[in-house]
Amino acid sequence: MVSEPVRDEEQGGQQQGGPGEIMRKRRIQMGLDTPQVAERLHLSQGIIEAIDNDDFESLPEPAYVRGYIRAYARMLDLDHEPLLARYNALAPAEPQINFSEFKPREKAHNLTMRWGTLLVSITLLALLIVWFVNQRAALQDSIAVSDADLQQYSQPELQLDSSRLEPLDIKSLENELAAQPISANARQADELTSESSSEAPSEITTESGLMVQLPVPATASTGSAAMTSRTAAGDSLTLTYLADSWAEIRDANDTVLAKGLIRAGTVQTLQGEAPFRCFLGNATVVEIKMNNKPFDHSKFIRANKTARFNVAASR
Repeated sequence: MVSEPVRDEEQGGQQQGGPGEIMRKRRIQMGLDTPQVAERLHLSQGIIEAIDNDDFESLPEPAYVRGYIRAYARMLDLDHEPLLARYNALAPAEPQINFSEFKPREKAHNLTMRWGTLLVSITLLALLIVWFVNQRAALQDSIAVSDADLQQYSQPELQLDSSRLEPLDIKSLENELAAQPISANARQADELTSESSSEAPSEITTESGLMVQLPVPATASTGSAAMTSRTAAGDSLTLTYLADSWAEIRDANDTVLAKGLIRAGTVQTLQGEAPFRCFLGNATVVEIKMNNKPFDHSKFIRANKTARFNVAASR
């Protein structure tokens, strides 16, 4: 074969030149140029020319160059071991890296990362605790407000200190009521009351706002008793209680027209100056009329059945 003498010449040439000279001669003998070799090895033409010229300083790191020489030798059908030995003898020495110099920095870096991670974790935990405490406080405040509203209408009937009550003078009360100006509706109600000697009001309200229980005849129906509170104003607010409910009614002058636990079956007709400010503890069982016209308060009822709203004049 033709390649055998060439291999002998190349092996002897190893003592004269570097690996690039041997591979360049073999390439020329095979009729290949540098672009063809570069295309087959998928390398740049400049790398092939640097290997042929033993220009090691123009080449990358020695580890890459050894791989180039192996691939180049296999393509030229040459033994790569002698060529690598020649390259190792002529190649520039690889810089020695003292890894011990990087250990303290690596340890310091790891320690910094650990402390940083710990600090971030503690900060996130603190923020989570603060958020939880705030949410719990807000929930407790909401529950406390709801409980306060419920207690206003669910508390038992007010107890009066009998030692502070003065004896009731029915005659003086009648004179006081007669001296107060009353509305047309109230006057009509009084006329109807006076026509029947067997009927009498179950409760009356003095000028000072004290609501007094009067004797009820045996023929009266206690389930439909009506309580009337009058002022000098001409607006009339009627509340019908289908069940027990706490109620507080004030007029535009902040006069308390009614306040307390109202029993089922009671019909209150309150006279005052509109708008009326109303608070009902059990609003779903109360029917309201303003100047004898129905008033819908259902849109003001909360989830706990309480309701706060104003009733304007409706004539």
